[in-house]
Amino acid sequence: MLRGSKEELPRQLATPITVMKCEVCGTEHSRPHQEQDFVFKKLKSFCPKCNAETEMVVVSIHVEEKKQKT
Repeated sequence: MLRGSKEELPRQLATPITVMKCEVCGTEHSRPHQEQDFVFKKLKSFCPKCNAETEMVVVSIHVEEKKQKT
């Protein structure tokens, strides 16, 4: 477990991910988080699965942790 203040922790250990859901086919896709993202935000985008130009809804924003090499 890491100890110390927030400023002391390396920023590369945690990577925020935005998960979006296609309103046409219902599949979920993830991408790196952008500062303007928030849950339930609708984004005009192409779905990688059904190739429809549709609204993708942000369903979650979470942190993908990377293991620190010791």
